[in-house]
Amino acid sequence: MTLEDSADFLASRTWVVLATVEPDGSPWADVVPSAMHSGLLFFRVLAGSRSERNIRRDARVCCTQDQNPTYYEIKGVMVHGTVAPVAAADIPAELATRPDPLRPGDEPSGDCYSVSLTDVASFDFQKIERR
Repeated sequence: MTLEDSADFLASRTWVVLATVEPDGSPWADVVPSAMHSGLLFFRVLAGSRSERNIRRDARVCCTQDQNPTYYEIKGVMVHGTVAPVAAADIPAELATRPDPLRPGDEPSGDCYSVSLTDVASFDFQKIERR
């Protein structure tokens, strides 16, 4: 997919799988609410969560999202980068009110971060030729 296709795909989703780096270097993953806004991928992590602690220690992350209703509809995007904290006044409105996908009944809360789409890997099986 092009970078624009990847951004459009992420914009159509409401969450990503967020991978952070544990103190021993191993990965830790959480499902977190997300939103594309102004060319950046924004996401929110719960205050006091393992992901939050990991990000505060090492700001490198990997965010992934995919869909696979049928074989030729498999599509996915992976974003690697270093996050930047987002001030409360700068959180996109759609993310500010988006519930946590694992705690949909809870009030949205936690710290927000953004990552740029400068290191992206993506795939779209609909684009496979000779199928």
